[in-house]
Amino acid sequence: MEESLIREYNEFFNYKDFFQFIEKYKQRSIAWRTHFEPRDIKSDDSLPTYIYEEAIPLFQDCGEYDLVQKRLLEVLHSRRSSSFDEFEYTWTIEQLSILLAYSAGNRPGDGLDLDMDVPVRFRTYPSGGAMYSVLLFFIAKGVEGLPDGLYRYGAEEHILYRLRGKVDHKEIERLFPASQFQSPVSGNSLTNASIFIFFISNYRYLFQKYGFASYPLSLIESGHICQNIQLLSAALGQTSRPIAGMFIDRIEELLNIRRNKYLHCIYSVIL
Repeated sequence: MEESLIREYNEFFNYKDFFQFIEKYKQRSIAWRTHFEPRDIKSDDSLPTYIYEEAIPLFQDCGEYDLVQKRLLEVLHSRRSSSFDEFEYTWTIEQLSILLAYSAGNRPGDGLDLDMDVPVRFRTYPSGGAMYSVLLFFIAKGVEGLPDGLYRYGAEEHILYRLRGKVDHKEIERLFPASQFQSPVSGNSLTNASIFIFFISNYRYLFQKYGFASYPLSLIESGHICQNIQLLSAALGQTSRPIAGMFIDRIEELLNIRRNKYLHCIYSVIL
């Protein structure tokens, strides 16, 4: 019996299948000349290509928050993934503006002119080929100064696009197994959380350049952004929790991207 289980286990975790799988993700020098140079194709990711109700400009003045006085090691040590029961602090639109500007926005005065209509502006995180294929959608609930609803962050203009109105709390909880099934490890409810950010990878251009490697690259890019978000949250004295366990189909239906073959939800973080 034991030998049979071991044999089945080894057949499932087959090195041959694994190595064949990762070979598809490797970039090869012999094919690189047929690929695109960084951002030498025009991307429409910076444009509001989704139907939205209104556009809300943001700002990035730290003002009273004194983030410049926060020590890097202090912020790194205070970064942690909070349980659902610890989400008890209210966010303001000022804090959200700062969070998005410094975790996923443009670096001031830094860019590259590639003879395109709009020069490439570099952001506060690394991205394969500077293509910035990961889009941020989020649900806002109880953020001071911002109407409840579903939004997309436009990093190029540092603006919010409101896609729809208030999202019911029951509709939010059914997006995550931990909240729908009341996991004792995570806590009992998402009632006190204010912001639910979803990382959406757009493979329309990324795949043309990187092929199968576009998938791990989008995961890595999401990780860079999420770490920035958690560090900024810690610096602002707020809680945060990344969540990989989520019902992708329900999230993509909520965001109205389920039928868009290029857009895929790959990660999330709750604030």
